[in-house]
Amino acid sequence: MPAVDIKRFNRESAGLLRVFGQPADFLHQLHGLFEQYSNRTIRTRPALSNPALPAYQVPIPILRHLDMLLTQNCMADSEQGLRVIHALWQDGFFECRLLAAMLLGKIASDNPALPALLTEFVFQTKEDIILSQLLGNGLKKMRQEQPIQFLELMSRWVFSHNDKMTECAITALIHHIRDDRDINLPEIINILLPPLRALPQAFQLTITELIASIYDQSESEAHYFVKQLFLAPLPKTMPAVFRRVLPSLPKGIQPAVTELLRQMAPLDKNRI
Repeated sequence: MPAVDIKRFNRESAGLLRVFGQPADFLHQLHGLFEQYSNRTIRTRPALSNPALPAYQVPIPILRHLDMLLTQNCMADSEQGLRVIHALWQDGFFECRLLAAMLLGKIASDNPALPALLTEFVFQTKEDIILSQLLGNGLKKMRQEQPIQFLELMSRWVFSHNDKMTECAITALIHHIRDDRDINLPEIINILLPPLRALPQAFQLTITELIASIYDQSESEAHYFVKQLFLAPLPKTMPAVFRRVLPSLPKGIQPAVTELLRQMAPLDKNRI
């Protein structure tokens, strides 16, 4: 597909601003735009985990420009922005849902409808790109401007008894630890400990990233976090998980983990 003419695209997309307050007309014009910039020669999209989701195969830069175009409207009128976002999501096309996830991060962080909508969208999402957008930029304003409400929402996800929501909460908390300053690490650790101690093997892929993120913020908190994971009663799978991830952990914490594993060795033998 030839490179996108941004000046031309800006002229063609300007009409979306005029119908922003009319979700049905907005969607009609948006689909016309997607049809014009679609790439039907692409039969598969490797990033999609659900190929059944209809898609125009519109280049990602087009969606980024739409995001920038509509940002001011979403920030100026959160309620209308949420109506457009909800319409985009219900439409069901990949591009519409990805744009909805992008715009969700522009809504005022204190909007009372935001936590429920985020929870609904995350629960329904199977596509990695959309999920990444929701957990990253979609939650960014709430993380930065409403940290207490953000941690309350993450706590609800963790204790929802739904493995997907728990894993998404862990991913969102990693974003929080990495990207934001003046965070409440002890409270974050208290949220994370129960699911990781209950099913460490289920979150093996995120444990390394999580410990590294905490370690970058505070070495002492990272050591405390690891020690808490090894407290009795110890899940049977915890030592095996840490033996596998040990080489990938920060160098400064590897000796402490090695010592904890050494202390656990007699317990492992007694279980055999």
